[in-house]
Amino acid sequence: MRSPPRGFPTFGQGLVVMLLVAGSQLATAFVAGLFAVAFKETRKDTLLLVGVLLAASLSAALVLGWAGALRREPVRLLVVPKPVPLVTLSLAFVATLGADVVLGQVGNWVRWLIPPGPFYHAFESLLERESLPLVLASVVIVGPVSEELICRGVLLRGFLENYRVWTAILLSSLLFAVIHLNTWQGVSGFFIGCLFAWFVARTGSLLPAIMGHVTCNGLGVVAVRLHAKIPGITTEGFQPWWLTALGVLLSAGGIVAFHRATRATRNASAAELLASADRTQEPL
Repeated sequence: MRSPPRGFPTFGQGLVVMLLVAGSQLATAFVAGLFAVAFKETRKDTLLLVGVLLAASLSAALVLGWAGALRREPVRLLVVPKPVPLVTLSLAFVATLGADVVLGQVGNWVRWLIPPGPFYHAFESLLERESLPLVLASVVIVGPVSEELICRGVLLRGFLENYRVWTAILLSSLLFAVIHLNTWQGVSGFFIGCLFAWFVARTGSLLPAIMGHVTCNGLGVVAVRLHAKIPGITTEGFQPWWLTALGVLLSAGGIVAFHRATRATRNASAAELLASADRTQEPL
């Protein structure tokens, strides 16, 4: 029989973490909305993105502080990623790039089956016309890093201590999908979240997941701001079949190569997680 839960969080505690994240985001959005009312129409977009940046930062700070206190360990252990060989990072990048292409087509199917509402298109339009430095700061840097610290740095870490590896990966990815609060990003988010969680489980480091998340969001911003007409990427519809096939090949090849490259580090990562769980139970 498996031993009882040893570390924070369990899945139930993870749901509370998600409520904390959603609450901090809604509170920040409410404050940003109050400020937006006081400004002219041209400043509302800027305030919205600033609100996104602040909400991501606040939610990550709250979750990390809570996790550090309950786990009785310095927050830096959750924040600072351990180094990963350049070859391993490169293979993670290839796998992420291919998966992003494939999931782009999955997203096209989801939007075809469930047409998104005006808010979804309004946010895409905002990313296209707002200041590029602010878009990069909020959507490509702060947003991905904060979500990785929460979903893979806190949730996955605790789940790996409490459940079997693939159970931990699936549960943390489910919560990662939910944190997006919409179906169109949530479906793709679940699958890419599984890939990022697998990276972390294999290496014991957040670095491949952060790199992959930044890559995906960066490509999304490029697609939105690109003026070229590419079906299924910059315009409505479905992307060419050969592009999806190329994405499958890149993703599969990157995953197989990453798996082989991390064989030696997987056992060490598992040992570190078990040692961390034991330290969590030490009396004060």
